[in-house]
Amino acid sequence: MKDTYPDNFYKKSNDIHYCIAKGDTGASSHYFMTKNKNILQNIKQINGPPVLLPNKQIITSSEQGVLPISHLLSEKAQKTMILPDLKSSNLISIGQLCDDGCDITLDKNEMIITKNNQFIMRGQRNPRDGLWDIPIPKSKI
Repeated sequence: MKDTYPDNFYKKSNDIHYCIAKGDTGASSHYFMTKNKNILQNIKQINGPPVLLPNKQIITSSEQGVLPISHLLSEKAQKTMILPDLKSSNLISIGQLCDDGCDITLDKNEMIITKNNQFIMRGQRNPRDGLWDIPIPKSKI
C-alpha cells in the first residue's frame, strides 16, 4: 500500500471502486461525503442528527448507509451518516469501532484495526495532515 494517497483518492481497478477515509478519534460516527456514497450499501433517507464541525458550523445528515468493512463488525459499527455539506474528507470513527470491540494499533506510519485477533483494515499515515488514510473498497462482504 502506498503511503502517498491524495485526499479522497478515488480510482477504478478491476471493477472495484475505492475512496479514502480518515481515521478520526474525534468523530462520533462514520461520516461520508455525498460524492463517495456509492461505497455504502443499504442507503436510506433520514432526518439525521446535527453534526458540529470544528469551525462551529452545524450540518445535518440526510441519508445513512452501511459501510461494508467486515462481516466481523456489528451493523451498528458499520452505520455511516452521509453529510451533503461535508467537503474535506470521509471519516471513520475510531470510537465507533472500539465500541464494537475492535483493537486499534497506531504508530507513526500505520494504523491497524483488528477484532477478535482478525484483521479488519489498515491505514497509512498521511504526512500532510498527520491523519491515517484508510482505503475503503466498494465490495460485497
